[in-house]
Amino acid sequence: MKIKELVEIRKVIELGALRLIIEKNIDVHLEEFYDINYSYYQSIMNNKDTNQYDNDFHQLLIKTTQNETFYHFSEIIHEYFLLAKMDLIQNKEDLMKSYHEHEQIIKAVAEKNLSKAQQTMTQHFKPIFTFMKQMEEES
Repeated sequence: MKIKELVEIRKVIELGALRLIIEKNIDVHLEEFYDINYSYYQSIMNNKDTNQYDNDFHQLLIKTTQNETFYHFSEIIHEYFLLAKMDLIQNKEDLMKSYHEHEQIIKAVAEKNLSKAQQTMTQHFKPIFTFMKQMEEES
């Protein structure tokens, strides 16, 4: 149950990060996001582990808020997930969907479209919540 609560907090943090970036009108270095997402894509295509690039993408999002305390708080959550070794096993189709969601998030941030950014991020979190629900049902 604690992991589920942490997933909920992570979702709130990332939705909040999108809000901060857009409301503070932060100059986002889009190339960094695209570079990480391209590495994520290359990992998918080469059947390599995508976790590092996915984590890098989400951590960059939070770092972009230019709020150091917010970033450090998110690091605590991130470290817990690393310790818990909670990895979703995803097939290539799911990973490509995640890649495209990253692309949509980048574009929404570039367009300063908070609604679209948050809607896509919410969609991006659905597999994690589905996984959590399956774990609850199995226990």
